[in-house]
Amino acid sequence: MRFFNFLFLISCLITLNACYINKQLVPLAESKTIGFLSDGSFVLQDPPKGKARIYVYRDKSHVGSYLGYTLRIEYQPKTDSKGRPSYDNYQDSLGYMAIGRTFVADVDAGHPIAVMAKTEATSYILFTPMEGDIYCIKGSMKNGFTMPRPHIVFVDKNTCEEAWIDYFSSSNVEFQNNWRKVYNEKGGRIRIDKSSIAKDEKEQKADDKAMKK
Repeated sequence: MRFFNFLFLISCLITLNACYINKQLVPLAESKTIGFLSDGSFVLQDPPKGKARIYVYRDKSHVGSYLGYTLRIEYQPKTDSKGRPSYDNYQDSLGYMAIGRTFVADVDAGHPIAVMAKTEATSYILFTPMEGDIYCIKGSMKNGFTMPRPHIVFVDKNTCEEAWIDYFSSSNVEFQNNWRKVYNEKGGRIRIDKSSIAKDEKEQKADDKAMKK
């Protein structure tokens, strides 16, 4: 009898773990304290004016190592009755979190955002990025019912610097650029550099003008 009770307890714990939704709801006051400055760091750099910078990396844990996920962002997120954002309501896709990969994103500062990842279930962080601050997010995977689930959390400056030294490489930049190209071709919304658009439009107008001569 004790053996069956033990099995029942273990199954309950596994079920609770699989049902757990990873989330961080960070109030404004805390958002002002979890960000940090580069302060002469050889690894991290401060964002441009009017922006906050998010460094993102995924660890090399064996859990869900075969599975990746897209990190999305929604500005001024619309949440449901339980305060949860929707993974389908987003403006930008910041990068793809494959094992051991990294990327950097500069986001608009001073208003709430939701950063979200999803496979079987959604993991999310709600916070208000402050202008000039750096934030660092660590991604990993946890076991779920049918597949591993994303697990995204803030980490401190020292942890971020150490991870960036371990994981960053030029191949990661190339990887993310290729991902962006494929993702755009599939019709996914992805963060767009407005200055690049303006430059392309200017060059296109110049070409059109030259063609007419």
